Amino acid sequence: MYIKRITLENYGPIDKFDVAFPFARNRPRPVVLVGENGSGKSIVLSHLVDALLSAQGIVYPETPEVDPNKVYRIRSPSYIRTGREYYFAKVAFFHDLSVTDIRTSRLKRDYDAPPMAESSPSHEAWVAMADDEHQKYTSFNANHKTTLTDLFSTNCVLYFPHNRFEEAAWLNEDNLRAKAQYMHLTSLQDHTNRRVVTYSPLRENQDWLFDLLYDARVLETTTEKQQLFRRSSEGMLQPGMFEVVTSRLGRSDSFYTVVLDVLQDIVGHSEQRIRFGIGTRHARRVAVMSADSPNTTLVPNIFQLSSGEGALLNLFLSILRDFDLSNAPFSGAADVRGIVIVDEVDLHLHTNQQRNVLPKLIQMLPNVQFIVTTHSPLFVLGMTKRFGKRGLGLYELPGGREIDAEGFREFESAHRAFSETQRFAREVQERISALSKVGVFVDGPTDVDYLQAAARCLGRDAVFERCEIIGAGGESKLRNIWNTPGIAQIVPDKIILIHDCDSQIEKERRGGMYRFSVRQRARDDHPIDRGVEHLFDNKTMKKVREFTKKVTEEEWVNGQPTVRVRIGVRNSEKRKLCDWLCKNGTRDDFRHFGGLLDIIEAILEQRTTSEENEFPDVAGGYAV
Repeated sequence: MYIKRITLENYGPIDKFDVAFPFARNRPRPVVLVGENGSGKSIVLSHLVDALLSAQGIVYPETPEVDPNKVYRIRSPSYIRTGREYYFAKVAFFHDLSVTDIRTSRLKRDYDAPPMAESSPSHEAWVAMADDEHQKYTSFNANHKTTLTDLFSTNCVLYFPHNRFEEAAWLNEDNLRAKAQYMHLTSLQDHTNRRVVTYSPLRENQDWLFDLLYDARVLETTTEKQQLFRRSSEGMLQPGMFEVVTSRLGRSDSFYTVVLDVLQDIVGHSEQRIRFGIGTRHARRVAVMSADSPNTTLVPNIFQLSSGEGALLNLFLSILRDFDLSNAPFSGAADVRGIVIVDEVDLHLHTNQQRNVLPKLIQMLPNVQFIVTTHSPLFVLGMTKRFGKRGLGLYELPGGREIDAEGFREFESAHRAFSETQRFAREVQERISALSKVGVFVDGPTDVDYLQAAARCLGRDAVFERCEIIGAGGESKLRNIWNTPGIAQIVPDKIILIHDCDSQIEKERRGGMYRFSVRQRARDDHPIDRGVEHLFDNKTMKKVREFTKKVTEEEWVNGQPTVRVRIGVRNSEKRKLCDWLCKNGTRDDFRHFGGLLDIIEAILEQRTTSEENEFPDVAGGYAV
């Protein structure tokens, strides 16, 4: 049984969302939900998961994951879309089964007419409400138990939330010491060992692997005595009894074959076959071994896999384990059926895992209905490449519009950002390569003028005879210069990046590249908290205010104008303030720039052959 359709109206950010999930020759196509944060992706999943947990509660009433008469998600009128009178949700399965939820902001009798059109999917739920009700939740009941039992007894049913995780091996020593052990299963009516919501299942998957290998090698292997003949030294045939080990391909061995295919795709290499290895009873750890070199251990403990490898292995081992516990017939990956919902499916995955490995693993299980959310353009491109444009359902929230990879807005944003980054990197490399002096990069054009004016007023013009001061175009551009790949290798002599005092940049050197931020001074004497203007004290700013009444902006807390949090220069006044100070400022006004010039001068004098990454020590410790 699969999910057929989901309909939402007026739910949070969603106005109308009505999607019939795609199928081809009775096989479910993967469903990928995309959209910005806050667009409603998790809301859609919450209704799907709530429906599955409601079904589970009918089939296994003695071991529900959610308390009876409660739901997995919060039902509240606060989810009614602003300006609307109701919300409605419906999750429809095959076999005419569904879960519906409607909630109005008032009692039904307080409405003169239905708040929705008669043709709306929500109208039927409205009709079913009593006059003294403002909500109605309709789910499964005991009459549906036979059909729902079939869902769980022949399918895997899993949900992986966005906060699923496996603690790193270096953080959790217990995981490294964890031994594989036999699974403890309950076989009682109305009970289940299976859970729909899956968080950190690696330990359970490890134990399942141990059981799988035990069954495959012991229970599905026979040892027989057969009479064989051998030729004696004289050439005579002599009968004898010999033990012959005979393996037969059983359920466990079939599962293990698929598990190895999954492992090969996740951590294997095309030139090397791999397998699992289990330690002795004294150290029952599950390792990843080379199948070609029996004594070669690739990963001593599966808890030591990388975050991406562990995430993928956990996901697909959980699917196989849950399907195994369903006791449905199995001979290969195509037999696995079910519903698997994953929030942020690309979590922790490297670009290759997003674009190539994950789509390949999803394709390995063609009868599993995958419903996933993602922000990754690479995953969407990989799915499109493997399944074709019509081989999956790609829907953009909040409206549910079906799109293709080229219409994925985050793909456009990522491509634009990447192009801009490449262009910026080229521009930076060209600019630095063309420098005939030491480049001093500052935040913006006013910083350039302030430094030149400070050097002139303090009689230190010689500092900048060896430098070219350049406005980078903002704090982010300064950081990008530092992080541009290969930039350190093309610096002809030195470059210096000077960040504003509020940037939180520590002093740092990388070869001929230096960066530091303006030192934060005591608040009492320096009224401006942000920008290089922080170096002007109260006396100077008092003179400025006599020239122009308002050049600063103030931030307040709790609506109290008497509490001043931060003061910065108003953007509209930055140039006016700079021009006035550069023209009328005195040595005394610019005296706090002296420490800044000291650092620049010390860097200019430092030999590039000095100890690697050593930053010059300036008296007074001006640099942060």
